[in-house]
Amino acid sequence: MLTDPITYKQRAYIAALVAQREVPVPEDLDGLLDVMTRETASETIDRLRAYPLRQVTAAAIASIAASAKADLVVGIYRLPEDGTIVKVQKAVHGSGKLYAKRLVEATGKFAYEPGLVFQVQAAGVKLTLADAQQYGKLYGMCVVCARTLTDETSIADGIGPVCKKKFA
Repeated sequence: MLTDPITYKQRAYIAALVAQREVPVPEDLDGLLDVMTRETASETIDRLRAYPLRQVTAAAIASIAASAKADLVVGIYRLPEDGTIVKVQKAVHGSGKLYAKRLVEATGKFAYEPGLVFQVQAAGVKLTLADAQQYGKLYGMCVVCARTLTDETSIADGIGPVCKKKFA
């Protein structure tokens, strides 16, 4: 196991640079990224930035932008490596970009974590209503809003009625 592995942000940036630049793409780019350290990733980024930009049409740019937005949507996700629950939200002030918050089970609150959205985009699995209900029944807390379930029906369902509609 690497002691200083590449960050998710570096991984995403390298993938973006490979897509944008006139650079030969190795067959096993993911495998190479898996064995990179933060330092070698930084050096790779510097080398990739030296390559010229690909000539891309406006239609291709629009297609790439549309597919990038479709990859990750607002919602509740689980990270497969450790089972962590993550909420992806859209910034309402300013950029309008997506960001992610990790559920801290000890407090029952979601805490912002820089770069977590890239981790969710790379490996996150969106929760189904059944997953959310199972979590709610287990912890007595709504996985969507992190409120304690107090109504008998909500406790039995494992989710409140307002948050349940978000899965429809």
